[in-house]
Amino acid sequence: MIRHVGIEPQVVEYLVTPPTRERRVALIQRAGLEVRQALRQNVPPYAALALDDLRLDHNHLLDAMLPPLPDCAGAGVKRSPR
Repeated sequence: MIRHVGIEPQVVEYLVTPPTRERRVALIQRAGLEVRQALRQNVPPYAALALDDLRLDHNHLLDAMLPPLPDCAGAGVKRSPR
């Protein structure tokens, strides 16, 4: 639909090239959200890392976003052995 009106979208594969911490902060702010609101709560790491703990500040929550959390299916970025 977006191409139909003559706009070429920029596709960013965030699992291949995740945004930096600074970029994430900028995107969250641009969306008008708090860091906590930007977290995906329906993924296993959310509970495993106890990210629902209201005592955690924005810096801790941002740290938990790096590297990207795995998706709902449990897939994530895997590094090759050295």
